[in-house]
Amino acid sequence: MPSTAVAVVLSTNIVRSARPLVRTRCDLTAWDLVLLSDCYVQQGLIYPKPPIKFDDAVQRLRDSLSECLVHFYPLAGRLATDPETTVFVDCNDAGAQFVVAACHGISVADLTADGDVPGSVRSFFPLTGALNHDGHSLPLLAVQITELADGMFIGCSFNHSIADGESMWHFINCWSELCRGSRQISRPPLLDRAFLSKEPIRFIPSEEAIRVNKWPAHDLSSRVFHFSQKAMASLKAKANQQCKLEKGEISSFQALSALIWRAVTRARKAAAGQMTICLMAVGNRQRLDPPMSPESFGNYVTTACTRAPAGELMSRDLGSAARALLETVSSLTSEGARAYVEAWVEKPYLLSLKEPNPYLILLAGSPRFEIYGNDFSWGRPAGVLWGPAAKFDGKVLASQGCEGAGSVDLEVCLSPKTMSALALDEELKEALSLFDLEFGSRLIVMMKSLFAGLCAQECSNIIKRVFRQPSEFKKQYKELERVLEDLRPVLDKYSTNPELEALRCEIKKGREPLSKGAKVACWNILKQSDYSGRLQRQVKAIQDCKDTTILSGVLDINSKLPGGGEVAGIRSVAAPPPLSGEVFGIEKPLTELKGMLKRNQVVGVYGMVGCGKTTLVNVLCRNPEGLFHKIFYFRVSKSPDTLDILKRIWSLLLVGEVPTFKDVEDAVRQVAHGLSEQPIKYSGDVLIFLDDVWSKKDLKNLLFRTERLKTIFTSREIIKIKPDEGEIYSLPNLEEEAAKDLFYHVAGRPLPIYTSAAEQIIKRCGGLPLALDHIGGRLNGEPIEKWQVITNDLLNEGDIYKSEEKLLSCFSKSVDSLSPQLQECFLDLGSFPEDKGLPAASIIDMWVELYGLT
Repeated sequence: MPSTAVAVVLSTNIVRSARPLVRTRCDLTAWDLVLLSDCYVQQGLIYPKPPIKFDDAVQRLRDSLSECLVHFYPLAGRLATDPETTVFVDCNDAGAQFVVAACHGISVADLTADGDVPGSVRSFFPLTGALNHDGHSLPLLAVQITELADGMFIGCSFNHSIADGESMWHFINCWSELCRGSRQISRPPLLDRAFLSKEPIRFIPSEEAIRVNKWPAHDLSSRVFHFSQKAMASLKAKANQQCKLEKGEISSFQALSALIWRAVTRARKAAAGQMTICLMAVGNRQRLDPPMSPESFGNYVTTACTRAPAGELMSRDLGSAARALLETVSSLTSEGARAYVEAWVEKPYLLSLKEPNPYLILLAGSPRFEIYGNDFSWGRPAGVLWGPAAKFDGKVLASQGCEGAGSVDLEVCLSPKTMSALALDEELKEALSLFDLEFGSRLIVMMKSLFAGLCAQECSNIIKRVFRQPSEFKKQYKELERVLEDLRPVLDKYSTNPELEALRCEIKKGREPLSKGAKVACWNILKQSDYSGRLQRQVKAIQDCKDTTILSGVLDINSKLPGGGEVAGIRSVAAPPPLSGEVFGIEKPLTELKGMLKRNQVVGVYGMVGCGKTTLVNVLCRNPEGLFHKIFYFRVSKSPDTLDILKRIWSLLLVGEVPTFKDVEDAVRQVAHGLSEQPIKYSGDVLIFLDDVWSKKDLKNLLFRTERLKTIFTSREIIKIKPDEGEIYSLPNLEEEAAKDLFYHVAGRPLPIYTSAAEQIIKRCGGLPLALDHIGGRLNGEPIEKWQVITNDLLNEGDIYKSEEKLLSCFSKSVDSLSPQLQECFLDLGSFPEDKGLPAASIIDMWVELYGLT
C-alpha cells in the first residue's frame, strides 16, 4: 500500500453562512471549558468516486456547508475571552475553513483494507495539532475534501470545546441532508447551552495550563477492527451467560469494551499485580433528569473509570470484566453529573494528559452515531476513519460498522509491538467474525478460477472480513490469504492504469454479491442458490471485460494462479517488466547465463546501457526450465528505495509479519538474521533478480546468502564480487546476423536502393540493441533521403556503441528532428516519476488538452 502518499492542498477558503446572522454570544459549560487544552476532534468519511465531476461535487459540498452553518451558526464563529468571566463563542460568522486537496496515490481500497491505517490519512485532515483554545484565532470547524485515485475523502476537524461526537455527527447528518437537495433539515439543533450554573462561570485559563498536554511523539500503529452484527450479538450473549445478572443486562458495547480491555492487557504483557484502567466516554444527555434532547448541541460527556489488576482481569472470564464496566456506568447519575459541574465551577481545571498511563485504554466515540446514512447525493460511505489528533497508546475509537446499526468498528491505537501482539490474540480473533464453511470453500475456488488475480485487491477486504481464522476454518483462511497476498503486488502495479477502468467497475460490482453472500447461513438453500446465480452472472461480466481489456496488452495474464502449476506462480508476486517485442541473438548468452547460475549463488550481468541486460535476464525468468520455484524481480535504479525493497524481500521469503525497521542498516541486519534463523518459505529454489544496480553499496545491502536462494543482478558498471561468491557475465553486443535481423525487423526490409545505407547504420550501431531499435524505428517508412541523412550523421559522430555519450547524442538528434509541438510532448514525459510505468490514457488526455492533438 502506498502509505507514504500525501495529499496536496489545491485551495483553502473560508465558507460563511448562506444568510446574514445576528451576532450573538454563546456561553460555554463546564463540560466545554475543561476541554480547552484538548485537541480538535477529527473524523472523516470515505466515498467511491461521485458520478459527477470532482469540481462539481466540491461546489455542492461548499454550498450545502454554507447553508448548514445557518442552523449551526456557533461553528462559524470564533472563541473569545471575556476578562470578567471566561471563554465564550463569539458568533460573528467569521466562517469555517474549506480545503480542497488531491491524493491520487491512494485509493478507496487502500483506506478500507485490513491492516494499519495508512500514514497518508494524516494529510486528509485540516488543523491537525491545533488545541481547542486556539479557536480564538482558528476556525472552529474545518473541512477538507480530498480527491483520491478512485474516490473522495471528507475530513472534518471540530473544536472539541464546542461539540462532542454526538453533536459532530448531528451536524454532518444535516449537512449531507442539505447536500442531497433538501430545503429543510429534519433535526434542527438546540443551541441553548445554559446548564446548571445560573451565574456565569469565572475561569480564564493560563497559557501554561492550556499547553500542559504532551501528546506522545513516538510512532503509533492505528488499526480498524470490524465487528459484525452477529459478532456483537454473540459477545453480548456470552457475557450475560457468564454473569447471570439478577437485574439488568450487559450491553453489546460493554461486552466489546471488556473484550478489548482484556486483549490489549494481554498484548501489553502486563504483570499480574499491575493495575489496569479502562476509561469509557459516556453520554449524559439521556442520563440527566429531566433528560436532554439528542439535538442539544455541545458537550455532554463524562468519563467512566474502571480499574482491575491485570492478573484478576485475565484470570476471570469476559463476563466478569463486562460486569465491572456495567457497574461503573450504572453508578453515573443525574445527581453525580450536577455535583461534578458544581465542583468544577467552584474549582475549575483543564484536561491534563502529561503522559498517558501505559496500562490504560480510553474508549471514545460511539457506534450509536449515524455514519453510513450520510449520503451527500452520491451514495453511502465506504468507510470511516479518525484523524491523527489526540491519539495515544491505548486510545480506542468506536464508530458504527459498515453493516449499520448493531455492527461496530474499533480503531485501536497502540505501539507497533503491542499491535502485532493484539492481532494474534485468540479471544479477539474468535470474536471478529463467524463464517460459513461451505460458502468459504466456494469462494476460494471462485477466486482461483474466476478472477485470475485481477479482483483480489478489490475483494480482499470483503474476504478478510468474512474469514477471521477461527480454528475450524483456519485451513480455508490460510489458503485464501496466500492467494490474495501472492497477487497483491501485481495488482498494486496496475492500480492506477486508466485503461483498466472498465474492468475495475465490473470488479466493484462484484463486491456486493460477495459481501451479502457471505452473510447467508449454510442452511438457507434458497438464498444460496440466488447468490450463486448472481455471482455466476457477475463472473461472466468480469470475464468478458477481461478478455477485451487484458488481451489488448494492458496486462499480461496468460496463466493460472499460484499453485496452478504454470509460470504465474513465479511471475505473479514481483514480475519482471513485460517484453516489448521479439528478442534476437539471445540463445548463446542465455545458455551461458543458465550455466553460471547452476554453478554460483550470485551472478552479475554487466554491459553498457541498451545492450539488453534486463531483456536477457527477463527471458531467463520466463523460461527457468525448472531451475527455480519462485523468481522475484526488484528494480534498484540509481536512487533506490532500499528500505522498501528489504521489506518486500522479508514478506516474500520469510514467514510472519514484516518487523519495524529503523533504517536500512537495521533492515539489512534483521533480514539477514531472519534468513539465518528460518528457511525461506518455499520448498524449491528461489531467484532474486536485482535490476539496474548502480553501486556496490546498494548490492551489498540487498545480497543475502542462504540455502536455496540465488541472486542475479544487472549493472552498467562492473561490480566486483569475490570468486568464491559468484561470477560476472559481460554481455556482448549482438553478432552481425542478429543485429541485421533486429534492425530489419524494426525498420522493415528495405529495397536494394537502401541496402548500402542500412549496412553503414548497422555497422555504426555495433550490435547495440537499443541503438538498432531506436534508429530502425525512426527510419521505418521513411524515404531514402532520410536514411542517407542518418547515415551521414553516424559517420560524423563515429561508432555510437562505444560510449553512452554518443548514444545519448544520437537520441538527442532524434528529438531535435521532431516538430516543435512533438518536442513539447516529449519534454512533458519528464514530469512523470523515473522508473515507473506511464499511464498512456492520462498522457494522451494531457496532450489533447494542451496541444489539441487528436
